[in-house]
Amino acid sequence: MKTHKTRLAFVACVTLVAACVLMVSRLECARRSLPGQLVRYALGTPGAVQWVQDLSADVKSLKHPADLRSWAQEVVDRYRQGIIATNTAPNYWSLGGVVIPETEIPEWI
Repeated sequence: MKTHKTRLAFVACVTLVAACVLMVSRLECARRSLPGQLVRYALGTPGAVQWVQDLSADVKSLKHPADLRSWAQEVVDRYRQGIIATNTAPNYWSLGGVVIPETEIPEWI
């Protein structure tokens, strides 16, 4: 009888952990938290892939995604002309580290 109760408690704990992992992997706000990123990594999604998936979800949530392309092209052109300055020089490992001034980012983004 004691082993049956122990086994039942173990199964309940495993089920609870599995439910939490599933919840964290499905909820967008939880997915982007540190525990959510760790769960996604443990489930086999590397960090760079997570970053791209999150960026893709952001683009899909825009009301006018076609405007994003023209805005991005304008920003790149102005950066190449030296009109827009960034906070630092880009490095290979600086994923998300180089940003443009917030005044250059429209409200709808």
